[in-house]
Amino acid sequence: MATSASKSDDHIVFASDNKVNGARSNYVLGLVNHSGASPVVDSYGYTTECYRVGSVFEPCDAARGEVARASLYASTLYDYDVADNFTSAALCYDWNKNHPITDREMKRNNVLYTLQHNRNPFTDHPEFATMIWDASYNGSGALNDCAI
Repeated sequence: MATSASKSDDHIVFASDNKVNGARSNYVLGLVNHSGASPVVDSYGYTTECYRVGSVFEPCDAARGEVARASLYASTLYDYDVADNFTSAALCYDWNKNHPITDREMKRNNVLYTLQHNRNPFTDHPEFATMIWDASYNGSGALNDCAI
């Protein structure tokens, strides 16, 4: 359940085209089979690289890492379950790892710091996800042996 603090936290609130946002709705994020699926069309009539099939929404490649890191942030700060926003927690971790931080994402993190006075640590250090949730990781900073 969203708290009032989470509803106003711009690290997890994103502006979007109204038609793309409508297609996203509250569906889980995941990978969909593109054969037989049509890409989402935005409010200007342009075809996007986003897809929705059934109750699964696949964001464009450029957004995958950012939505993963925002979800990890929400999971950590607001005790959200990543699996409630993704078809699996493993997919969220995969997108975090395999979709590097963009200049735009880092700029957004910097701007939000000036407005909210906090940062998304997973944008600054995407490796934190591995250190926290990867049970096979036993390197420096591993938290998987901590009783929480």
